Amino acid sequence: MAPAWMPNFPMRMGAAGTLLMWMPVPGATEYKVLRKVGDGKWETVTTLAPNTYQDPAAPQDNDVSYKVVAIVAGKDGEESPVAVLKGLKPIDPPGNVVGRLGDKQLDLRWDVVGGASFYNLYKSASKEGPFQLVSSLQDTKYADTKIEDGKTYYYQVTSVSSSNQESKKPEAFSFKVEFPKVVVVKKFDPVRRKLKFIKKSHGEDFAEFYNPTDLSLSEGRIFVTDAKTVQVLDLQGEFLSRFSIVQEKVASQQWPSPVRVCVGPQGTLFMTFAQSPFIREISSEGRALLREIKVPAIPGSKLPCEPASVEVGPDGRLWVVDSQYGQVVVLPAGNNAPSNDEVVRLGWARGSDTPFTDKDFVMAGPVLIRYWKDKGLMCVADASRGEIVLINANTLKVEGKIGGFGAGLQQFSSIGDLVVFDPDSILVLDVLGKSVRRLALNGDYLDSFVDDDEKLNLQKPGSISRVLWDPKGRNLYVLSSFENQLYIYHVEG
Repeated sequence: MAPAWMPNFPMRMGAAGTLLMWMPVPGATEYKVLRKVGDGKWETVTTLAPNTYQDPAAPQDNDVSYKVVAIVAGKDGEESPVAVLKGLKPIDPPGNVVGRLGDKQLDLRWDVVGGASFYNLYKSASKEGPFQLVSSLQDTKYADTKIEDGKTYYYQVTSVSSSNQESKKPEAFSFKVEFPKVVVVKKFDPVRRKLKFIKKSHGEDFAEFYNPTDLSLSEGRIFVTDAKTVQVLDLQGEFLSRFSIVQEKVASQQWPSPVRVCVGPQGTLFMTFAQSPFIREISSEGRALLREIKVPAIPGSKLPCEPASVEVGPDGRLWVVDSQYGQVVVLPAGNNAPSNDEVVRLGWARGSDTPFTDKDFVMAGPVLIRYWKDKGLMCVADASRGEIVLINANTLKVEGKIGGFGAGLQQFSSIGDLVVFDPDSILVLDVLGKSVRRLALNGDYLDSFVDDDEKLNLQKPGSISRVLWDPKGRNLYVLSSFENQLYIYHVEG
């Protein structure tokens, strides 16, 4: 009698070849396995006693046919039915592997590959290898906690299809781990500028601030965003109105929580949202969605941009800090869906070794952008480097940097916020350094803001999240996400 194939056999086993299993034939002492590749000739690949065989030489990209002959009393019996395994189209490895340094871990992400059942992640301490399998996972992200400061790691991500076919290993993605150096600021005797405490505000009495994230000033009104709403206050901190953000829906999807807000030249609000590629322009009363602008991903990538901060340039273009790729993206004015051909990208994309233009520079963790109108500069706060990058808003060239990690009066241990104080100086909130300092364009330290009553409470690192300056009233507004309060101070002298 002819051997019969076991159900679902033969089957492909990826790099391990193919696995064959058939029903035992009574009286058979051995079995002869024959194989044909494509339209080639049949050849005997082995003769063996068990009713199973693993063929390591079976090609993945060509048709492979098998048949088995039972040998009974030294003679060949009937042949089994021919089993054909169709050649597989090679599956592609994931593209755009990027890494972002988190809290003592490296967060890796890559593009989705159509037809992939899971992904294999390999890691090495050398570009030449050897690469060790770290994880097999269905997700397109992985948090590597086994990293050390100052070391460079190399990663390869492959795709594996439902038939266990693994893609080729791509060129390794490298990442040098440089944890932010939290510098303990030494005691110094700064020039102190006295702040007079005026009052504090918690927003609307029956709907107080809930984890406030940002504030902006326009036409004598202060806009405070929190996790749910935007509240409008007067310059004395009195509640005027509020409108909901999270409850609004666009394209049948609920908006995520707002992160940053800036006021455009026409008085409208431009807002960014948590883990969203969209910037939304909203009327100052919050009654209408005027525009919804999607920031395009970098060419060839399926990972969305994540605008962390936005500012309006002098020509109406939007300047966007993209925290996903560590870039500044300049969007054309009036375009709701700009293509990559219409945007300008400044800064090397995180995870890329290739600059986009000759205007590129390196930023580790840009989080905030402000326009210094009198100087024609965009000020980009790079929290991971503790420095402020100054970019000419017209030429798009980097004209200088302020700060950097260190213990001096001109340096920072972190940057929480920055605002333009006057035509020649800016205020920088150093959260870990427990200070609000004023610096000149060339980076020289000028003075520090100090509240003798300690209501500013700089002794609690992280208690202050944002600052806002009103040059007409000479009031400093300090937002505390930790306390859900807005503090108002008058700057004397």
